[in-house]
Amino acid sequence: MKKTHSLLFRFAVISLIISVVTAAAGCITAFAVQKNADRARTADNVRNVGEHISYLMQHSTDDIAACAGFYSDNTASLADKLPKGFESYEDAEREFRVLFEQQYPGMVFGRDLKFDELSGDVKIKYLAYVYEKWSVIFDDANETLGTGRVCFALPLKSGGNGIMFMGGSLFSPFGNDRAFSDMTNEKSEIGAAFSDSYHNHEHRIVNDGNTVISFTPVSEPVPVTGGNGVYGVIVAMSYIKQGGEALMPMIAVLAALILCAAAFPVYVERSILRKLNALRGCVGEYAQTGDPAAADRTEQCAPKCGELSLLAGQTAAAMRSAEVRIAETGKKTAESVRAGADLNVATKIQADMLPRKFPDRPELDLYAAMTPAKEVGGDFYDYFKIDSDHIGLVMADVSGKGVPAALFMVIAKTLIQDRALMGRSPARVLEYANNRLCENNASGLFVTAWLGVFEISTGKLTYSNAGHEYPAIKRAGGQYELIVGDNDPPIAAMEDMLYEDTKTVLEPGESLFLYTDGVPEAKSAEGKRFGTDRMLEILNANADKTAEELLKTLKNEVDMFSGDDPFDDVTMMCLNYFGKR
Repeated sequence: MKKTHSLLFRFAVISLIISVVTAAAGCITAFAVQKNADRARTADNVRNVGEHISYLMQHSTDDIAACAGFYSDNTASLADKLPKGFESYEDAEREFRVLFEQQYPGMVFGRDLKFDELSGDVKIKYLAYVYEKWSVIFDDANETLGTGRVCFALPLKSGGNGIMFMGGSLFSPFGNDRAFSDMTNEKSEIGAAFSDSYHNHEHRIVNDGNTVISFTPVSEPVPVTGGNGVYGVIVAMSYIKQGGEALMPMIAVLAALILCAAAFPVYVERSILRKLNALRGCVGEYAQTGDPAAADRTEQCAPKCGELSLLAGQTAAAMRSAEVRIAETGKKTAESVRAGADLNVATKIQADMLPRKFPDRPELDLYAAMTPAKEVGGDFYDYFKIDSDHIGLVMADVSGKGVPAALFMVIAKTLIQDRALMGRSPARVLEYANNRLCENNASGLFVTAWLGVFEISTGKLTYSNAGHEYPAIKRAGGQYELIVGDNDPPIAAMEDMLYEDTKTVLEPGESLFLYTDGVPEAKSAEGKRFGTDRMLEILNANADKTAEELLKTLKNEVDMFSGDDPFDDVTMMCLNYFGKR
């Protein structure tokens, strides 16, 4: 007699086949959708990174294009002449400025002399400094943002698809040997795309396999063979590390479904149908006898079968609920990761931008420190050498907190330092920085800043105050006192503001103390403020200490006063002047 399968058995087989096909199509679709989403998200990331670094380069006075062109013209002769092994780009900058002052005494680079007017030896030193400085910025972007490559590109004079890179080759990294690399014969499709972007001064994004590559123009068109080109920033990031590995879990799911499809009809025939028959018998017995014990036997003879429909409904509801929770959890996790990454980037940028080495000179003792609160803030200090007898001193505080304030701090610091190095007075530097920061300030941030230029040989101090805390000065034989004077508006608050210079003199044995509002406005657990009176009292009680010891003592007092929950960043600078010895 020919065996016939029940309707439930046939339904199970058809349902499993449909499920397998649907799951396979779903896996393929999900893979494609995820890949496109990853590509789009990565394209946004590389565009944002490229635009940010391009903005920094546009606001820098470093002649990067001239350096790259000089290296391109003299590649063979410069192979063994470029100095290496610097601990930081400040060391490379120091060597350049020492040689510049030796060969061009009394002149200021950028104001009196351009790159093309320098001697060969000075050009090489400047080339090493620019390369070290921007390599640090590019490497930090690679490490903190997870990009595959960030580099600076310039079209070669040979024309065609030739591209000169700073920061390593985009497609054939040189390992630890960072160098300029000619990519003329590599990745011709990519080279052609970027070459077209050079000549048209366009932002361009190219997909190369599992990598998204972005070109962000920095300059206006510059002459190259065959027309004009621009130099810019190239950022590369992989959006699928290993496509095969991403597909393997889906293949495993399909294989498991196929095995289930083969086993499930047998399970239905041998298990579910038999239990349904047993359940029918129990129900029939209860209908005939009305025995209460039949209900117990019903649960015992088919415990799973009696809950099959309910289980399916509960499972579907649980799966939908779990899917919603997973989506919400994934969204919150992604937001948390992005926020954490942003804070790490901002913290690292902030720390790397602040000078850690201070002048070792017998005429003075200078030290500064910045301690951020729990969130990344906008406080910053700066010290830089203008020439052999003048140094620039900066103390500033960006309004707000978090990543926007930290990035705004980077731009403000760069604008102030670059302009001051040109020999401008503090007031003129603040006027320039104010107008530049107002150009693209949709977030409405502003900066209170104190900028001074100190003449080491005479003790003369010229400074300008843009809405910042009043400085404290200790005169010879006296005590620290606040120097209350003109206090102009903060920079980035309103365009075309005018600022005034104030002049004073530090005699030997006198000291200057600068700080942000995180010192006087520190709060205790009871809500009391630290205050300037308490600050001056501590300064005067420790006036005989070195600059570093004084700042550490005051910081300890602020910490003990405010406890474990600091209200704001604490940034301080102290200059003890001894005069000629």
